[in-house]
Amino acid sequence: MVVDYSGATHDDAKAMLIKENGDVISALVELAATPVISGTKYIPPTPKIDDGHDDETRERIRQGRLMAEMLNASPRNDLRGKATHYPPRLASVPEVPPPAAALP
Repeated sequence: MVVDYSGATHDDAKAMLIKENGDVISALVELAATPVISGTKYIPPTPKIDDGHDDETRERIRQGRLMAEMLNASPRNDLRGKATHYPPRLASVPEVPPPAAALP
């Protein structure tokens, strides 16, 4: 039975049955040839998206995004009012009025 299902020779099947203590299933599993395949053989390459930009424009867009990230991370730009490490404006400091228009 092991010879029929595995395709192994009679001597190989007999040796495997002796090794597996007569267990036919284990002998078949051990005699089964595991195919060796490359995992990337069936994975297509990542498509390159044509965004219509040249390398210089892509670099400028990248730099602009970095600048925007820096500005967004700045506590002075915190619009939620949670930037607590800046002291509040003192009420005792008088506001300076704008200069009066010069008279002719």
